[in-house]
Amino acid sequence: MNGPIGHCSESSAILDEPPSRSSAWRFFFNTSQNPLDGYTNCGGFDTQWNLNQGKCGVCGDPYNAPVHKHRWVIPTKDNDVIYAFRVKLPVGLTCERCVFQWTWITNERAGDKQTTHKACADVKIIN
Repeated sequence: MNGPIGHCSESSAILDEPPSRSSAWRFFFNTSQNPLDGYTNCGGFDTQWNLNQGKCGVCGDPYNAPVHKHRWVIPTKDNDVIYAFRVKLPVGLTCERCVFQWTWITNERAGDKQTTHKACADVKIIN
């Protein structure tokens, strides 16, 4: 399997391949638009660490927020960088409805707690 591919820049990230739930609209899927899809960062550093004791929602939403599919409101930045990774799945692994979860822990604060970004993509794995 080739993937995942993501864009990362100054503490923002988008899971492109497979497209995350938050970014699927960018790839012509009929889903809600989230122009802040690169900021699924657990609500930001202060929310993640000062309010939620380092906890993060499953797909990058703030841990203390109500669960909303395809809804994240987080600040924006620029400067894109693209990263591609190869992953090897266990032999014989298949599923009809799987969730691919991606996590990126930044290194913005040397020797300190870090901001976490997460994204989820709905995938089908076949032989």
